[in-house]
Amino acid sequence: MMEIKSNSLIVLFGRVFWMLIGPGLMLLCLFEIVDTDRSWSPSMANALFIICLLLTAVARWIEFRGGEPRTADGEPAAPQVLQRYIKGLFLYGICLWAAANLAASYVSL
Repeated sequence: MMEIKSNSLIVLFGRVFWMLIGPGLMLLCLFEIVDTDRSWSPSMANALFIICLLLTAVARWIEFRGGEPRTADGEPAAPQVLQRYIKGLFLYGICLWAAANLAASYVSL
């Protein structure tokens, strides 16, 4: 299996994506879900949210494969940190997605 060097651009992009880009895109998708009247129906915002959720988990994994994983505070990260992050990401992500769809059912902006 190919080992990704810790100073590579893909590892840097993975770190920036899981910390900033992924959560930012997911937040924009949540706003779009609430803004539309089609809650729980297949929509671009729902699909993009799920894709961003998956890509954020992959980006965190890429950083771990890079050799020197760090927490958001800059401390070295153990494999348990990755497991806890991915579990929390999916748990909170799906709960926020469901809440946005429920809010879209009752709120018309």
